[in-house]
Amino acid sequence: MDWHGEAKNVELAGSFDEWEGRLEMTRTSEYDDQRCATFTAKLKLPAGEYMYKLVVDDVWITGACARPVPQRQ
Repeated sequence: MDWHGEAKNVELAGSFDEWEGRLEMTRTSEYDDQRCATFTAKLKLPAGEYMYKLVVDDVWITGACARPVPQRQ
């Protein structure tokens, strides 16, 4: 999953672990001239549907702007 925006820290939380923790996403691009960067998280999960939210600089947001990347087999 990728997220692009203005942030110093992005974390992923969701039903995949019963909302118990947060996975810190890795910054995978340099900051652009608008101070935005891309953050990425990779998870191996069983097939199914999961709910998730992102925590951007300690603010919970929905994943509407996130771009899930399908796993290639």
